[in-house]
Order: sequence, then structure tokens, then C-alpha cells
Amino acid sequence: MRILLYLLLAPLFVFAQGEQRYADGSASDQDGNTFEWINYGTQDWAIENAEVVTYRDGTPIPQVTDDTEWANLTTGAWCYQNNDPNKEIMYNWYALKGINDNDPNTPNKEFAPTGWHVPSDAEWTELENYLIANGYNYDGTTSGNKIAKAMASITGWNSSSSYGSPGNSPSLNNTSGFNARPFGGRWYYGSFENDNTISIFWSSSEEGSENVWLRDLNIEYTNPSELIRTNGSKRSGLFVRFVRDSSSIGANGSILLNGTVSAENNQIKNVADPTEAQDAATKAYADAIVASRGLMNFSDWDNYQVWNDNTTVNLTPNSFVFLNADNTTLVLPDNPDNCCFGDVIYIYVMRNANSARPTSLKSNNLVIRDRDGNQAWSGQSLTGVFQGGGGLQMIINVGDYWMAGSFEIIGD
Repeated sequence: MRILLYLLLAPLFVFAQGEQRYADGSASDQDGNTFEWINYGTQDWAIENAEVVTYRDGTPIPQVTDDTEWANLTTGAWCYQNNDPNKEIMYNWYALKGINDNDPNTPNKEFAPTGWHVPSDAEWTELENYLIANGYNYDGTTSGNKIAKAMASITGWNSSSSYGSPGNSPSLNNTSGFNARPFGGRWYYGSFENDNTISIFWSSSEEGSENVWLRDLNIEYTNPSELIRTNGSKRSGLFVRFVRDSSSIGANGSILLNGTVSAENNQIKNVADPTEAQDAATKAYADAIVASRGLMNFSDWDNYQVWNDNTTVNLTPNSFVFLNADNTTLVLPDNPDNCCFGDVIYIYVMRNANSARPTSLKSNNLVIRDRDGNQAWSGQSLTGVFQGGGGLQMIINVGDYWMAGSFEIIGD
């Protein structure tokens, strides 16, 4: 299986806790609509609601206005909020799953544009945890779920006296840039409700045979400062945000760059100092990707994008890490049963204005060796910088240790 994976040049600055966020870029859907997105940690989220009216292959998604017809659907459909063409589009869950008819022999279609998907319940949780940890609670704390104001739009909400509610001092809303607007929903029985009090989004994750996990901002809840995890009927009409595709874990461990298998063993070899024409071409291609915010095409590799300083990342055996953060710890995969012989970790290191990215490598069970043969034993970290200041780097497992081929020790 071939996966399109977008690696984007991260900005060379770090946001302070709770600082106002704005769009990091824009993308287009299959209907030619443009939507803006923001990076939150390892995720890129659309900050506008989806508005596609065709599936990815161009097949129209039916528009259904009648309440009774909507309530009886088990195939994909969309409608305008309150059936008003001047308002935004909502979908039933069947549209998200690409269920275009009830023929069991018909493959489901793709709803999201290429390179994007509807977030799972787990991906919503990851966003929630990121916002909490980075100070987007309304009171600036980094524990407990109080992120509703940071995610809510500054307009449209009914007034509320509850401190921390999106309806209380709404001019202070939307510091995260997520811009969730209170457009209510179309319930499973077909009617529209809750304008100006609720903003509710689909996930792709089912909760039983009839329901799906949702995320909900609601000023009428007991705790209106929370992003609520709840569930609702697949027949409901709700809003959708896209998340960028990020990884695929597979079995064969091959890597494709620009559709071309690189040199020996389908892998990049000496990318820090390329000696073969194909290695040199691969490195030049990866450099150009970072420079141009282009497209990288991976097959069966786990991908990590590290954007925030002081981050710890637990890697899998075959990984590609896009590193644009200082003081980062990369925990190498290890297992007493020699899980990783011959596996390779590739790291594309973005350089800041003055220096390489300082980082540390850590392995809980196996030995780590640097390029000079120095080693750190179980539980220790090997601290240093990536030699040469940036670019594509390599760490390979040989027998019972990981060899950090381009890692330069600093200090003892």
C-alpha cells in the first residue's frame, strides 16, 4: 500500500503557552474549496468546517432537506444548517464513511480530500491533551479539561454567566485558532436544533452499532468550559473537521521517495554524506521537500513529526522522524528478544538559525553506540547534537545495539 504523506516545513519559533494561534497554511478539497489548517503538536487540523458535496472520486453526495427522509437514511447525505444555503454544511455519519448505496458489494467511497481524513476518537483526544498541556485552559492551567473557550469562535454564542463558558466574555475565545462556531445540529429524527448554544463534530469512531463518538462544546452543559466527549446517532447531521494523514505502519519496511525505490535494500544508506548517485538524489529530494513544503510518498513506515521543544518520542522499529524541536528525547525501540535487527530510524533534522538540534537518544534495554563506538547502557540517554547541523540522518540497529551513525556527543 502506498501512502501519501505531507511533511511540512515547521516555523522556526515555538508558541508560548496559551498564545493566540493563526493558520499555518491552507489546503484544497476535491471540490476546489480552500480551507486553512493549524499544526497542534504532531497533528495538522483544518480550522474550517468541511464543505465537500462530492466524494473524492467526483460522485455527488445527495443533499436531503426533508426531515422524514433524513431520519430514515442509511446512506450518505448532506444538508445546509436549517436548510439555508447561506449557512454551513452538515453531514450524516454515512457520508463520512463513503456509504453511497446499500449494496453490500459496492466499495465505500472516500469522503475527505487526498492527504486528509475524518479524525478518530483517539485523534480528538490527542488534540485535547495537546491543548491542555500547552496552557489553553481558560485559567491557564495545564491539567483538567477547560479548553472550550480556546476552541470556540468569538462570535455567535448566546450570552452565559458561567466563567469559562464560550458565552462568557466571548472576545477572549479562540486562542487556539480552532474557531468552533455554534451551529447546532440536525438530530436523528431530522429536525434542526440548538443554534447559538452548541458546536458539535463527528469522529470516525463507532460506539456500538448505532452511535458514534463526538466532540461537543455546549454552553448549556453543567461544565461549559469542557470539550465534551459524548456519543450520538449515525443519522444525525453534524459538522466535520479534517486532519492530515500522518503515518502508516506496515510489514515490509521499504521506503519510497517520490515514487522511486532508493538504493540498496530499498532504503536510504549514507544520506549524511551520500556516495552513490541515487543516495545523492534522494537527499536532494528530501531537502527540496522541506524547502518547498512539498509532498513525500512513503510506503509502510511509521512517521513522527516533532514540533515542540522538550518532547519525548517513543519510536517504532522502522521510523522516519521529522525533527524541528530542541531538547528532544528519542526513545529507540527495544526488546530483549532482539526485535530490531537491521531496522533503521531516519531523522530529518531541521536546523535553527545558529545551531543543530540538540537531542538525546535513549534505549531501555539495548546498548546505544555513537559513531565513535561510545555507548550508553540500559536506561541512560546519549546526549548530543546531530552532526552537520541538519538534513537527513540515520540510526541503525546492529545485533544488540543501536548505532547512531551521525550523532555527535557533547559534554561527557
